[in-house]
Amino acid sequence: MRDDGAYVRKVPALKLLRPGSSFAELHPALPLDQGEVFVKHYPSAFHRTRFAAQLADMKVDTLIIGGMTTSGCVRATAMDSLLMNLRGIVVREAVGDRSSAVHEANLFDIDGKLADVRAEEEVVNWLSSRRVGG
Repeated sequence: MRDDGAYVRKVPALKLLRPGSSFAELHPALPLDQGEVFVKHYPSAFHRTRFAAQLADMKVDTLIIGGMTTSGCVRATAMDSLLMNLRGIVVREAVGDRSSAVHEANLFDIDGKLADVRAEEEVVNWLSSRRVGG
């Protein structure tokens, strides 16, 4: 049997988040090619992945963050985004957690220290205003 490491031992439900699982599917409205998707094994999208290098190669300066959970993966990715000198934007409607109190407390803290927490409409309008030729 494969050893999933300390993270999965601490949070066994993560075993459900495997490629091909309905729990790990991306929202169908996301315009992504499979080549743009990578599997992460730790809370931060940066830890032990090539994500930082890919963003640097593309000269990205801002990361829009969504996902589960606000107190775990979202927070860790927002922290590492800051440490990579990227502007992080957490989309309020694109994140969630196991309880509303934990969720709101983490959004408050993330917004105060790590990344901007913004409404989906505001982020969509900001992205639209930055499109070249559009």
